[in-house]
Amino acid sequence: MLVGLQSGSYLGRMPAEVFAAAGKRWIGQSNLRNDALSMQQIQRHYGTWKRQIETILDGGQTRLSDYGSPGVTVRGD
Repeated sequence: MLVGLQSGSYLGRMPAEVFAAAGKRWIGQSNLRNDALSMQQIQRHYGTWKRQIETILDGGQTRLSDYGSPGVTVRGD
């Protein structure tokens, strides 16, 4: 996992072992801070960008719940 790197051009160069990325790029890509957009428009922008990154990583994004121990519930998903 790479922290602070969510650029599609850089992620595409990473080895296959890299299956997730974390950072703040999603805020800009979704236009979250644009008050002129509705929440539905923001969600649509985010969804489009997210699908592009998932395609580049070829495995999707890993969720916190994927790392939970048996019998332990991870909240926040």
